[in-house]
Amino acid sequence: MSELVFYPKGAFHYEDAYLNDGVYTNGWGQTLEALNAHSSEYVLIPLDEARECIGAAARQPVREITQAEFTEKLYVLPPMGWHAGVHSQSFKFREMTCLDITDIYAEVDGRFFTLTDKSSLSHEQIVSRITEEVLKPEARAQ
Repeated sequence: MSELVFYPKGAFHYEDAYLNDGVYTNGWGQTLEALNAHSSEYVLIPLDEARECIGAAARQPVREITQAEFTEKLYVLPPMGWHAGVHSQSFKFREMTCLDITDIYAEVDGRFFTLTDKSSLSHEQIVSRITEEVLKPEARAQ
């Protein structure tokens, strides 16, 4: 694998880039210009940057769900990182969407939510996201 990769903006994948006679090509010999000739938006970037872009593309904001949806997801697979507190609980889906991004489910004060983000988020970070993205804006609107 090379240090640089071809990344199509907003996608969940990348293509390895190989330096051949001073020009980067993918495994099929296509240059950046050839990849972009068909209205694509490929960029040539470092692998770690491409992975960050993929993670950003996969993340989804907080949205409210029903208790039935929450319970269904809780029993699909054994939950990962299940944390239960007095007024909240959260768990992460064991399967990753891509890289270290997964679906996260939470209950806060009797309401149920989901979001898609890094599997390393702590329970406190999850509750904070829900509070900042949903609960505080609702309180301000009233």
